[in-house]
Amino acid sequence: MRQSNNNENTKDSNLSELTYGNFDIICPYCFEKFHTYEVVFRASHNSSNGKFTQTFDKELNDYRAKFKGEAIGKLNAVIDAKAVSEENRIYDGNNVLIGIKDSEGKETYDRLCLYCHNRLPKKAGKVPMDIISIVGDTKVGKSVYIAALIRLLREKTADNFDAVCVPINNEIESRFMRDFEYRIFERNLMPEITQREMKQEPLIFEFRFKDRNKPSVLLVFFDMAGEGILDQDYLDIYANHIKNSTGMMFLLDPLQISTIRPKILLKIESDESRLKKQKSLDAQENLIEDGDFPRGPLSGLVALDDNFIVHEKDNRTKIPTAIVLTKSDLLEYLK
Repeated sequence: MRQSNNNENTKDSNLSELTYGNFDIICPYCFEKFHTYEVVFRASHNSSNGKFTQTFDKELNDYRAKFKGEAIGKLNAVIDAKAVSEENRIYDGNNVLIGIKDSEGKETYDRLCLYCHNRLPKKAGKVPMDIISIVGDTKVGKSVYIAALIRLLREKTADNFDAVCVPINNEIESRFMRDFEYRIFERNLMPEITQREMKQEPLIFEFRFKDRNKPSVLLVFFDMAGEGILDQDYLDIYANHIKNSTGMMFLLDPLQISTIRPKILLKIESDESRLKKQKSLDAQENLIEDGDFPRGPLSGLVALDDNFIVHEKDNRTKIPTAIVLTKSDLLEYLK
């Protein structure tokens, strides 16, 4: 991955120097970027007639339709903050627009994304938000890596910074415990493969310092479906996600490397006929849909380069990027 040496657009990684402020918002769902004063609000009440009649939210349902999600029924009206007079806008101490008073005198603090109308995290725009993209081919171990990374942040890293790492709501806590923590670390089961046709919900955690003078950091972890990395339609949907990432990790499975895969499998499997059968099955699983050859270990990386990096200045990305070798314990078999 070609990475730019120009760090002008990257955030300072020194957590001790963070300050509260007014930060641009990157929606953790559609990944569009906008200013804090551009948010829209969900009305806190409804009426049987007039501008506050419940209605279908086209933007929200259009977003859900991209992932074959069901449309949501009628909701309270959406209020554009730009249509609200200055005296009816509510700001916090850092001039972040957090609420409005509508034309009927009712207050609302329910901020929505300007583009997709998903509800924003309460601290969006108030503190830095870092989007961490986990990219790699199918079965490379992305979900397990995310689970282990979040667990490390919560149990070890946070203590080192005199902080805590907590999910932003109970829904994310329940999903993380059910699909990751309990399944992987308690039952020793592998997570289900991330499906590209399903809506990918980010895991959003707040890295909160015990020193209240230091602002929190919102950490957004996003797992892209492996087979989607070679699908142009899928990449188009998640283009903003990749472009607005704060950091990217590209995961590589050593079993995808043709020069070492046979050596590892020969050591693991003594039954040659079973090995031959397994290799055949694995090759079939890794076939590209409109081709007849197995994917190379860097096929996903090449796809990112072709679709995003090639359009950057000097063909280099400004996003800090790491290549991570998963299942590295298998390399012991090469000794």
